[in-house]
Amino acid sequence: MPRNFDTPLPIDAVLGDLSRTLEAHNAAVLVAPPGAGKTTRVPLALLDAPWAKAKKIIVLEPRRIAARASADRMAKSLGERAGETVGYRVRFGSKISRATRIEVVTEGIFTRQIMDDPELSGVAAVLFVTVLTIVAAQVSIPLPFTPVPFTLQPMVVLLGGAALGSRLGMTSQVLYLALGIAGLPVFAASPILPQGFARLLGPTGGYLMSYPIAAFVAGYLAERGFDRRYATSVLAMFAGLAIIFTFLAVHVDGQTLISFGDPVSPNPVALGDACVFFP
Repeated sequence: MPRNFDTPLPIDAVLGDLSRTLEAHNAAVLVAPPGAGKTTRVPLALLDAPWAKAKKIIVLEPRRIAARASADRMAKSLGERAGETVGYRVRFGSKISRATRIEVVTEGIFTRQIMDDPELSGVAAVLFVTVLTIVAAQVSIPLPFTPVPFTLQPMVVLLGGAALGSRLGMTSQVLYLALGIAGLPVFAASPILPQGFARLLGPTGGYLMSYPIAAFVAGYLAERGFDRRYATSVLAMFAGLAIIFTFLAVHVDGQTLISFGDPVSPNPVALGDACVFFP
């Protein structure tokens, strides 16, 4: 039986459809503007759904203050205190009990829960982003002025990092590189650039090696609330892109140790025994 709420919210109009969709398909995407009630109304509305009986509902919040406030608000609407039906888990503190069925957790806590889960429930999400990165690499457009092709990979890397968080986002890209180094044809197709480990030593090696770092940065900023507003989301994406598109090659005594871009760039800057190239 649906719950009745004293204060109506815009999200109320779709709660019935949402519950029926989840019962039939096990997944749904709910898009609503801030203040519509996604965080504090939807978990309570789903609490009595037949498919949710005896199960917990996990609500993700990027910040500790927001997690506590959301739990307190939901608990108050039930006439309870946080730690009863609704609780929270944050760094350096939590309020839960055996009766808790809705847990509001920060994304960092949730990441640790996934990593510690013996069923490895987070592996599917990591593999999904890894596969998306591989697929994006196959859609490549050769550019006449550089051996580095245009691909959709940067978009996948950054969005994947923001969605999974810093640790899992980075893990998805480390796995992608590991598959490529092992010789699987996961890197962008090229008539002149080889697959395998040798690709990391070529002109695109810098892009590839930057993916785990860029995913980590995008996820790190998302975990700290940069994905909550349009302006800060754009800033987070630009921070990741700044890492990916930093053309930098370091040569020591004529040997390329780390390649972050095109090693034939004509603009060297001498730094001691190293030569740093900017495009």
